[in-house]
Amino acid sequence: MSSNSYCQNLVPNPGFEDTIACPTNYSEITNANGWMSFGESPDYFNSCSSGIVGIPTNFAGNQPALGNAYAGLYTYDVGGSDYREYIGTQLSFPLVIGTRYYLSLLINRGDNLTCSSNNIGFRFFTDVFYSTSNPIPTDNFSHFHSSSIVTDSVNWIKIAGSFIADSTYQYVVVGNFYNGSSTSSSNCSTIDGAYYYVDAICVSQDSLTCYVLSEIEIQEHGQMVTLYPNPVSDILNVKNVKKFSQYAILNSIGEIVKSGVLNGEQIDVSAYANGIYFLLLERKNSFKFFVNH
Repeated sequence: MSSNSYCQNLVPNPGFEDTIACPTNYSEITNANGWMSFGESPDYFNSCSSGIVGIPTNFAGNQPALGNAYAGLYTYDVGGSDYREYIGTQLSFPLVIGTRYYLSLLINRGDNLTCSSNNIGFRFFTDVFYSTSNPIPTDNFSHFHSSSIVTDSVNWIKIAGSFIADSTYQYVVVGNFYNGSSTSSSNCSTIDGAYYYVDAICVSQDSLTCYVLSEIEIQEHGQMVTLYPNPVSDILNVKNVKKFSQYAILNSIGEIVKSGVLNGEQIDVSAYANGIYFLLLERKNSFKFFVNH
């Protein structure tokens, strides 16, 4: 692996922003550059569309994007068929055996369905073995998954973890790889299923690279500092920060847009343009957050 890949996200087009064509219907994940189906018919949503796959309103609910796009997939079917949808892409570099990789993504449950499930996570492959018509089997294996049932249909929720590569994997796939008896669910009717929007997928050797989170925590001054909400539209809460800490907010190209001394736990970012920013505390700890009005 190239040395400059250490601190980068190995997932190209992680937020589905690079578009081959504007989606107009279901099942068009291949319109997001580099992405493909590893099972059944996952969807692609983009603000360029005003129909059933538009943003923020679409067939699954109403949800703003971090940028202009996100993916969507079914993770659970109460009918007993173990229907699952999977999205995948080729990594920028193959994984290195024996190396720890950090993983993260953001999900949000489509609010037109009340059904929620757990087990959403990551699985890696050395080649493209599966497709729309030949889906990954629900064989109860993943390299990392969340055991929590995500019910939130308003906020983007972080799923994050790590694993040590045991092969030179070249593809990452996201979904629920566990069958019905091994999956927990809530608020599901007899004909219902769980459907989630997915965004900001990350695989990196550097844990900080994958801190695209719904909340960010780091040890500072003996306490656990937390930033929320993330994305934020107006008031950014900075919980447990030491009073009178020096801070600076930088934009995505490193320019300081605000600086000062914290005399509370809130920062007004309502005047900032949509995009990525960094909160720097005491000139040493940096926290990434998104502004999305």
